[in-house]
Amino acid sequence: MVEQIEKELESLIVSQNNNERISEIWNSVCKDDFFLRDSMKVCELRRNYCTTERFFKYPVIIEMVLNNVGSVNKYTYNELSKLILSDIDLARYRYGDKTYLEKLVSNPYLKLNEDEKALCVQEALHVYETKVDYKAKNVYRPLHGNNAFDLKYSILMNKSFEYEEKKLLIPKFYSDDINFYNNFRQWEFNLSNEILGGKYSANSLYNISFEELREYYNSIKIAKRIWNKILLFSYLGNNPPSKVKNEEENNNIMKR
Repeated sequence: MVEQIEKELESLIVSQNNNERISEIWNSVCKDDFFLRDSMKVCELRRNYCTTERFFKYPVIIEMVLNNVGSVNKYTYNELSKLILSDIDLARYRYGDKTYLEKLVSNPYLKLNEDEKALCVQEALHVYETKVDYKAKNVYRPLHGNNAFDLKYSILMNKSFEYEEKKLLIPKFYSDDINFYNNFRQWEFNLSNEILGGKYSANSLYNISFEELREYYNSIKIAKRIWNKILLFSYLGNNPPSKVKNEEENNNIMKR
């Protein structure tokens, strides 16, 4: 059954012409914990004498779980999370436009322990060597995305990291203030378009009040989620790489 559904979902996703059928199939299995656990089978492929690569046998279903967190049992989701976070091959596996680790950590409510947090940071900084074309020199590219909303962004949004931890990561993730603010402005623009019907521009984001959010959404829970994100943006925006580095240098001088 798992293999049959995997093949049908893959065919529908590739053809991109029947979202209704995709939803129908997913809704029929997303609450079936036995089915989802069966879909988490891990296979091994021997690349050469000393290298073995591990991967999920049913990557499309795994992708559906990661893209539809709210529709699956939290214990099943946590089981999948632990699998990905404990196996570097699975964390780096790319199905579609993002790695499994990117998709997993893009859930800001994912709870990470200290070892898992360290892994995420290490992977966010991980690069691989590749050629742009056969004439060019080799270049190094981040493994888990290289845009404003890649793994680095997801880590900064994740609630397992304290504000101070996030601040100290900024100069590690972004080479200088220009690089940081080029990304930061995209975060602000994206959020301003998402909330309050796009009423506020990115420049006016910090003029929004909690009361306005609560009245618009008629939900304290939604208002708190958005308000906390605005507060986080305000904090991060006031701590560019140069400022954080200067503070660290001053602290080191004080300790001598």
